[in-house]
Amino acid sequence: MVRFFVAGIVSLSLFACLGCGDQHRLKGKVTFADGQPVTKGTVIFSNASFQARGEIQSDGSYTVSSTGKNDGLPKGEYQVTVSGVTKTVSGGNNPMPFPVTLCHDRYANVDTTDISCTVPVSRNTFDIVLDPHPTNYSSD
Repeated sequence: MVRFFVAGIVSLSLFACLGCGDQHRLKGKVTFADGQPVTKGTVIFSNASFQARGEIQSDGSYTVSSTGKNDGLPKGEYQVTVSGVTKTVSGGNNPMPFPVTLCHDRYANVDTTDISCTVPVSRNTFDIVLDPHPTNYSSD
């Protein structure tokens, strides 16, 4: 009887782990349409059952993490949002510095973004090109 119980526990454990390790490490680069790298912000991959994110580095690169460092995403279709792409400005009538967004606002919302990704992707790389904000972006 104990042998059947142990065999059942082992079988359930193996079955539960069938999906383990099915994460696809995903990395890429975020640039503006003119080729300039996006130097800060967050990339978020989401669908109805999963979400993972990557912080944009100063060279525009990112690596996706969900539950652990750089662990990637399960296979599937994702909407991709990009937020926090800002620069700090001051002057004019406002003496305090304040952030302004550099990319088009549609990228920050899952309902308006036009970026999607099907995982797995070739070479586990997904590069993102953003349209600049109509008035706030300058590549200087």
